[in-house]
Amino acid sequence: MRHSPHDKEVALEQPEIAVFSPAPEPERPAAEEVVAGIARRCDRQKLTVATAESCTGGLLAAALTSVAGASSFFCGGIVCYSSPLKVAIGVPAELIGLHGAASLEVAAAMAQAVRTWAATDVGVAVTGAAGPLPDGNAQPGQIYIACADASRITSAELSRDLGREENRNAAVRQALALLCNSLPKG
Repeated sequence: MRHSPHDKEVALEQPEIAVFSPAPEPERPAAEEVVAGIARRCDRQKLTVATAESCTGGLLAAALTSVAGASSFFCGGIVCYSSPLKVAIGVPAELIGLHGAASLEVAAAMAQAVRTWAATDVGVAVTGAAGPLPDGNAQPGQIYIACADASRITSAELSRDLGREENRNAAVRQALALLCNSLPKG
């Protein structure tokens, strides 16, 4: 390109770059903080935990192993997405037939079954319809969580469809909270 005597040099200014941070999430303890609290309580009381997951597909086990030293309390988990595998770990087939695989009754049975199967002090289970399709009578977002120890079963139900991935994440957060609240306070 030739320059003529009539060309002028123009200095280009650098554009200003704006950096935006995402809006902060609502105040709630981070999953890692909840898991760290669970780990401390389990370690103090020498408790062990196992999980049985259906619609969360292993996300709960992943959350529980997100802290260093998780092997001191977390023995393992099973993803029992199908009814035959739920039966294989000890959930009565009649219970699934009567209430459906995605039900509070089956979540409670899964928690008891995984506790026995893994020989742990506590069993935590999640089943339900993550979406976008229903699962039996459970509509998308209907998720059932149960926590079983030697003397009781506590449970929770989510029933708000937030989309598949957020339904799964909400179920993990609820399962962690239920486990934390179910552990002896000592």
